[in-house]
Amino acid sequence: MTCTKYGTPIDYDHPHNTPIRRHDVLHHLTMARRYGGAIDVNTLQHTYLRLVIGRMLNCSPLQMATLAIHDMTDAYLPEVPIGLKGMPCMTGFRGLEREWERRIYDWAGVPFEACEWKHIDRYAAAGEMLLYAHPLADVQLSACGMSGGMGPRHMALTGHGLCIKGDVLKSILVANKHTAISAIESAIRAYNPGFAWDI
Repeated sequence: MTCTKYGTPIDYDHPHNTPIRRHDVLHHLTMARRYGGAIDVNTLQHTYLRLVIGRMLNCSPLQMATLAIHDMTDAYLPEVPIGLKGMPCMTGFRGLEREWERRIYDWAGVPFEACEWKHIDRYAAAGEMLLYAHPLADVQLSACGMSGGMGPRHMALTGHGLCIKGDVLKSILVANKHTAISAIESAIRAYNPGFAWDI
């Protein structure tokens, strides 16, 4: 049986048998690279950026909790690029991933797929990709794309979407991992005050 770095057994066939522990999630999300490793962003950084953007857009507590946990499966399953995941040969993996997603949602006390949040994920992904292509540029994001250019000296909503100053975006992505995991915990507890990690 596969185990986490800290020895927690991972029961792939029965996700509810696997404890969800803070130190496992913190370590494995830090090690999971986004976009097949094409750019230097891990899942913990991506999740934290989503939460920052979600706060800025005044997302509801349910949306924030969803943003906090949706990619937590990456602590237990490999992060597979979307193009590969969509291939017919990956049907079994997609089904397994859905089971693990339900496990995470049930554990956190958050209803599964109960709110719209994908546009926040697109903002975060667009910002990450553009930042690494043009590290000194400010980032003008929309829910369907991105562009470089000058913006305000901080994050601000504009008529064209969300503008994030390049150095601010970079500071979010290099935030201390304990800052990121604390933000995840706070977002879950704001929706579910009884939330607790497994022992």
